Amino acid sequence: MRYLYSKNISIDTQNQLLFRDEQAIALEPKVYALLLFFCRNSERLISKDELMAQVWAGTLVNDNTISRTLVKVRKALGDDSKSPHFIVTIPRKGYQMQARFLSSAQLSQNEEKDLIETQNTGGSSLRLLKIPSRKLVVFSGFILFILFIISLFKLNDLPKFSTLKAKEISPLTRSTGVEWFPAMSFDMGELAYVQVDVLSGFKYIKIENQHDKNSKVIKHADANISKPVWSPKGETLAFLYQTASECKIVSAPFYNIQNSTTWTTLAKCNQESSPIYQFSSDGKFLYYNNKQSVTAGYQIFRVDLNNYTQELIQQPNNIGLGNYQFNVSPDGKKLVILNSEYAPKTRIYTLELTKSHLTATGELNYLMRSVVWHHDNESLIHPSPHPAYQLWQSNIAGKKLAIVASSPTRVTHLKRMPNGKDFLFSAYLINRDIYRKSLELTQKSHTDITLLKGNSSVMDYLPALAKDNKSYAFVSKRSNKAEVYLGNFNKQNTVKISQFNNAIKLYQLSFSPNDQQLLIVANNEIYIYDFKLEKMTELSIKNKGIRGVTWGNEQSLLLSVINNSTWQVMRYDLSQDLLTRLDENLKAGLFANSNQSYYFFEKEKSQIMVQSHLDGLFEKTELFCSPTFINRKLNLIATEQGLICQSKPGDKYLTYYDFTTKTVIKKKHLDNFSDFDINSDNVIYAQSTQNVGDIMRTITP
Repeated sequence: MRYLYSKNISIDTQNQLLFRDEQAIALEPKVYALLLFFCRNSERLISKDELMAQVWAGTLVNDNTISRTLVKVRKALGDDSKSPHFIVTIPRKGYQMQARFLSSAQLSQNEEKDLIETQNTGGSSLRLLKIPSRKLVVFSGFILFILFIISLFKLNDLPKFSTLKAKEISPLTRSTGVEWFPAMSFDMGELAYVQVDVLSGFKYIKIENQHDKNSKVIKHADANISKPVWSPKGETLAFLYQTASECKIVSAPFYNIQNSTTWTTLAKCNQESSPIYQFSSDGKFLYYNNKQSVTAGYQIFRVDLNNYTQELIQQPNNIGLGNYQFNVSPDGKKLVILNSEYAPKTRIYTLELTKSHLTATGELNYLMRSVVWHHDNESLIHPSPHPAYQLWQSNIAGKKLAIVASSPTRVTHLKRMPNGKDFLFSAYLINRDIYRKSLELTQKSHTDITLLKGNSSVMDYLPALAKDNKSYAFVSKRSNKAEVYLGNFNKQNTVKISQFNNAIKLYQLSFSPNDQQLLIVANNEIYIYDFKLEKMTELSIKNKGIRGVTWGNEQSLLLSVINNSTWQVMRYDLSQDLLTRLDENLKAGLFANSNQSYYFFEKEKSQIMVQSHLDGLFEKTELFCSPTFINRKLNLIATEQGLICQSKPGDKYLTYYDFTTKTVIKKKHLDNFSDFDINSDNVIYAQSTQNVGDIMRTITP
C-alpha cells in the first residue's frame, strides 16, 4: 500500500512526504528511511544495532548519528521525547514506535488536496483562497495581469539556477584508515585521494582506477604528498609537496607520475601555509593562495603555466585570515572568494576574470569552511556550519537554498565531479577519549593509564587540569557541537557548563592560577567561566588577530596577537576591561603562580626569558621551546616546580625546566603532544580511539 497512517499522521511512501494535521512535510532521505522503518515495525522494541544494520546498512555511524536523525523524525511527527505519543526511548535497550500504523491505497480528501497543492507549489502546503465563483474570472484576470507586469521588470533578476533536491550518497572507497582530498579525473576513470603511512606518518597520494580498481601510489621518503588536483584533461596531476623546510605545488604527467624526476614545481608556498589551488578551465593558468609570512593573511595568485610567471589577482584585502578559500567556476569565467579577518565571519566575493571586476555578494555570521561553484555556474555548494554533517546549496549572498546531501559522519574536502551534476567529499568519524596518568616529572616511573569516566562515543578533547588535582575540564561534541564540560576524578558524571548560541571551534581551556575561573578560547573569541557564580562571560575584545591566550594572574590575561602583520603581546585586565601592550620584542608568554614570575618567548627565538615582574629586566633561561604554538595552544606549561614544553617540532620528548635548580631535563611522557595538560602529579591527554573516513559521492538519478 502507498500510504501509512496513524492518529493525525499520514505518510506518502511514493513521494516521501509526511502529512501532519493536513500539512505536507518533505523529509531528508535518512530521516524518511528511519521514520518508515519505525512505522513498519511499530509496537516492538528496536535496538540501536538493528537500526544501524537496517537504516544505515554499509555506512559507519555512531550513537550520535542515530540520536541526531531521531530528533528530526520526532520534529516531523510533532512528538516530544519527554512525553512521547509516537517514539518511546527505552533506556539501555533501544526504541519503540508505540503508535500503530495502518496501510491504505489512498489519502483522505483533505490530504489529497494538500498533496496536489504541495506538488503545484514546489513543496509548501497552501490553503486555497475562497472566492465567489462569479468574481473568480475577473479576479484571476487581474492577478495574471499584475504578475505579467511584475515579470517584465523582474525577468533579468530571476536566478539562473534551480534548487537541488536532496541526493543520496555512496562510498567510493572503503579502505582502513582515513581518505582525504578526493579528486576525480575528467573522464571519471581515475580517483586520487590522500592517505597516511602508518609507519612513517607521512601523507601520500593513492590513485585508483575506477574500472579495474588497480592503483598506484605517489610517495616521498622525506615529505608529505597531498591535495591532488587534476588538470582539465587529466594528463597531469598537481599536488602539494611539504617538508619541515619546504612547501611547493608540484605537477607531474600521469603516465609517469611515480618518477620524481618528472615532477615540475609550479609555485612555492610559505611553510605556514596550507594552500588550495585549481587549474583554469583551459589549463593555461594555475590559481593558488598563499601566506607570505606567518603573520600575513592568504592572498590569491595566478601562475602562467607557459613561463611560470605569477601575479596577484584582484581580490579583497588579506587582513587576518585573508582570502582563505576560492573556487573557479566550471565555465572558467569567475571566481568565488571567501574572506575573513579576525572574527569567525565570512565575506563572499565574486571576481569576473576577464574584466577583473570584484563584487561583494554576501556576509555570514559563521566561518564557511570551503566552497565550490555548482555545475550551473550561478549557485554555491558548501558544507553546513561547523561541525558539518550536510552539504548545502546557497546563492552567492550565502543564503541557504537547499540541502544537497546529508551524512551520518562529518563532511569535508568538497569537490565537483566532472559529470556535470554530482559532488565528491570526504566523510569522516573521529573519536577521541580523555586519559589520565599519575607521574613524577623528575622520576622515570609512572603509574598505569586510566580512561576517564566521562568520555563519550564522539570527540572528547582539549583536556585541562585544575591545580587541586581533582577537577578537569574538556570539550566534547556529544551534543552535535563543541561544548565545555567539567569533571571530577572521583565522580562518575560530568557537567556541561557552556551553552554557545552558534557552533564554534574551540582551541584551548585553562584553569586560572587559583582554580576560580576557566579560560575558554575560540576563534578570536574569549570566554571566562566563573565557578562560584556559575556564569560564563564573553570578553569584549574585538578585531584582534588572537593566536594564543594564557593567564597573567587571577585577574588578567596575556594575549598573543597579530596586528599589522607583526606579533604583539598584550595584557588584558579583567576587572577594568583594559588592554596594555607589553615589550615589542615579545611574542608570547605566561605567568607562573608558584614563583610569581613571567616567562616569555622573544620574536623569532625559541629561548625562554624570565621576568620577575612586568616592569623588570629580562633574564635568559636554559630552556628552549619550539614551536611557540601548537594548534593555537602555547607550547609552554607552568607547574608548581617548573616549566614544560616541546623543545623542537616533531620532538618525541617533553623538556622540563626546574625552577629551583634552573636546569633542563628531557623526558618522554606521551605520544599526543598537541592535546594535553600536565602538572606536578598528573598528565591528562586526548587520544584517538577511532579514526576512519571514506571518499563519498552524491548520486543524481
